Formats: sequence, C-alpha cells, structure tokens
Amino acid sequence: NEPAFHDIYPRGSISIELGRKEPYNTCFPFTRTIKALREPWERPKIIDRTLRTFTATLGPAGGKRGYQGITGMPSNGLAWYINGLLIPEIWMRRGFTYAIRIFGGNNPHSAEFYNPLIITDEPHGGLERLSEAAQKKIRVLAGVQYTLRGQPRPTSAGPLCLARHKGVDRRLD
Repeated sequence: NEPAFHDIYPRGSISIELGRKEPYNTCFPFTRTIKALREPWERPKIIDRTLRTFTATLGPAGGKRGYQGITGMPSNGLAWYINGLLIPEIWMRRGFTYAIRIFGGNNPHSAEFYNPLIITDEPHGGLERLSEAAQKKIRVLAGVQYTLRGQPRPTSAGPLCLARHKGVDRRLD
C-alpha cells in the first residue's frame, strides 16, 4: 500500500512511558473534532449509450468529500477523472469497443509520474505490486498484458496531465 496523509493526528507533543510495570489506563483521544463532517459528494455516473471514447486524467482527490468520502478508503492525494468527473461510475454495454485516452504519466521509473490505467475488480489498485497469489485472485478487465513469466505489465499509460492546487496546504481541507 502507498503511504497516505492521516487526517487526524496530534497537534502537540505527546509523551509515552515505555516499560511500565503495572497497568495504567487513562486513555484519552489524541484529537477532538469539533466541526461536523460534511457530506461527501455524490458519485457521478456516465450512462450515455452513444459514448465510445473516454478521457482519463489525474487530479486532486477532493479530500474527505471527494475520493475518501465516496469510496470510504484513504487516497494518496490523486484520483482519476473520467471525462472531467471524479471517479465516476461508468455504464458500458457488452459487445462494444471503447477507447480510453489516458493521461496518467508514462515514466515507469517514477512512482509519482507513472499511473497506468488498469481496470480490475480490485478496489485498491497497485496490481503490479501485489504478490503472485494476490494477483491470481483479481479479475483483470483491461490495461494489462502478461509476460512469458506471467508477470502483469501495464499497456495503458500515456503522458502526464496533472491538475494541482497551487500554494495551498492540503491538510487544511
């Protein structure tokens, strides 16, 4: 798994006493959330039956109301936008061919600038970093070609098109 920024963390110093002999239970929460959590955004849908071409770009994950709120999973700060919509639900029809223009980065030597689009039934991503046993449990639908040794290699990478916020501390979202 990729490291992600924690939303809740202590803002002051905390002392920890290691090696204590007798149990001592005075647990308290490290942080207090005063503000009520705002509702996450609705997950958009792409249902157009005539649409055969999609454009996939990377952009900000949207914090607690965006990717994290929609999926319930933490984000590394980036998320896929399909035709300008944040991680939409896409309805497709069997028997039709679809094209996806991918702008996620094509530098395999950089984890930050290499984000091939692989379509699987696995919600977390990172197919090529999983063990062989874990990979065999995942159904791959598109974007992967297997080597002679059975290793998955992404086939769907493109130049990087990345939208970023300028000069804003993302932790304040």
